[in-house]
Amino acid sequence: DVLLGISFPRYSARTVRAMAFAQSRGAAVVGITDQNNSPLAAYCDTLLTVPCDMLALADSLTPAFSLITALIAGAAERVPDKVAASLNLLESASESFNQRVQEPERSQWEAEYES
Repeated sequence: DVLLGISFPRYSARTVRAMAFAQSRGAAVVGITDQNNSPLAAYCDTLLTVPCDMLALADSLTPAFSLITALIAGAAERVPDKVAASLNLLESASESFNQRVQEPERSQWEAEYES
């Protein structure tokens, strides 16, 4: 098992506790954060750092999302069958929890838009 913990300044105590718990249970722990001395670092087998600079009114998480996208693409390439099975399981779970707003049929949307 692997736990991926992601946290940036104003670090989440829940994330750090989850990482400590996973480590205590023998799971591999990977962290994505902004610097090597982040609170996540103490619990990581692998620590990936990306900049999280305040470019405007909020911190920019673009580098973190780019890294996550690259990790997902790499996993999908290395173990495509496992990734497909996990995505199917996630899709089923999402449907059973009714997590999404139902989008209208395209023809309904077009009819509403035209009126």
